[in-house]
Parts: sequence; C-alpha cells; structure tokens
Amino acid sequence: MLPEIVAPDPSEVAWHGWLTESELRRTLQQWTFTPDSQEIFDRYLAYRVDPAPS
Repeated sequence: MLPEIVAPDPSEVAWHGWLTESELRRTLQQWTFTPDSQEIFDRYLAYRVDPAPS
C-alpha cells in the first residue's frame, strides 16, 4: 500500500516542494541537485512528448 502523504526523510532531503515545469527548469540551472536530476527531467520531457517506446 502506498503512503497517502509524501514525507521525505529530513536527514536525506534538504528541501522539497512542488514546482511548475518552468520553475523546475530555472531551479535546475540555479541549485545543486543529484548528478542525474537533469537527465531524469530530460527523460520525463521526452516521454511526455512521445510516450511510445522506441
């Protein structure tokens, strides 16, 4: 069963919040994220445009 509320572990996550796509684009350029964050966002954008597997 999935939890009803997203509750990041404060010892693992410095900050969390919901961002619009444009806010996330800006934030990825300004803040330090895990090394694969940009790649994950790029994959999301590619899937959103073309959800069919290659």
